[in-house]
Amino acid sequence: MNGQWYFGTREGDCGPFRTADLARAALARFINEKVELAGFQKSREQAVHKPKLTLAERLKIADVVERRPASPPELLI
Repeated sequence: MNGQWYFGTREGDCGPFRTADLARAALARFINEKVELAGFQKSREQAVHKPKLTLAERLKIADVVERRPASPPELLI
């Protein structure tokens, strides 16, 4: 466009670049960044997932918490 080079993405157009080679290099960087970001997000999602407890396990945990002996009252003087 007008002697300048651009590339289009979902986020919008990127440019202008003086040469086609500069535009291609910027496009390659853009793609690499998106691929790395997607990989990072995928790794974070896998790290966050914890196995869900069954209802029986949750009730057992609640029962144990309720049965804890109360700490002795503090003596205030």
